Amino acid sequence: MVLDAEIKGILRYYDVYLSQVILDEIEKCSESKRNKRYDYSSDIEYTKLEINEEIVELAQKIKIREQNYERTKEMTVAEKVVYYNNSGKEGEREIERKRALKRKAVASM
Repeated sequence: MVLDAEIKGILRYYDVYLSQVILDEIEKCSESKRNKRYDYSSDIEYTKLEINEEIVELAQKIKIREQNYERTKEMTVAEKVVYYNNSGKEGEREIERKRALKRKAVASM
């Protein structure tokens, strides 16, 4: 099964990236789903994304944003302002804490 012309038309406006994580997930699918995914991925141009520290940080930020969305989707605008000015900063502090621990570990080597 190949991608239809409409989807191909849309994809030409985007840079598509697939990581090894995605390719590993495809491998876990049933054979029929796996074959469909491989057909799709062979029908588009994509860049294989190497996993590095920058990618891991980006994934953490995306996860934090998704969590924040889930926490705030039922809030009023005023409640969201308070949330993001206070507790919403927790995720950024956690990332910085992890960076500091990593720097400390590297420095002690």
